[in-house]
Amino acid sequence: RFEGRLRTGELPGWGDGDDESTERRCGRGASQRPEQCRPVFAALAALARVYGLSELSMGMTDDFEVAIEEGATMVRIGRGLFGERI
Repeated sequence: RFEGRLRTGELPGWGDGDDESTERRCGRGASQRPEQCRPVFAALAALARVYGLSELSMGMTDDFEVAIEEGATMVRIGRGLFGERI
C-alpha cells in the first residue's frame, strides 16, 4: 500500500522559464534561499492531500522549517546534526 511521498532533487517539468534549475533553487545549494522551496513543498503537499497520503517526507537541513510549515511529516537533518560529509 502506497502511503507517502519523498521529495528529493529536481521535479521534472517544474520551472519558471529561467536557467536556474529547481535543484539549485530547492535542494543542494538552497542554503541561503529556503523560501524558494515553498512552492515545491506546497505543490507536493497538495498532491499528498489529493491522493490521501499519510506521510510526506520533504525538507533537509537548510529548508526543513519551510517544509514543516507546508505539511512535511518527516524531514532529513543529518548535516544539521552531524556536520558536513567528509
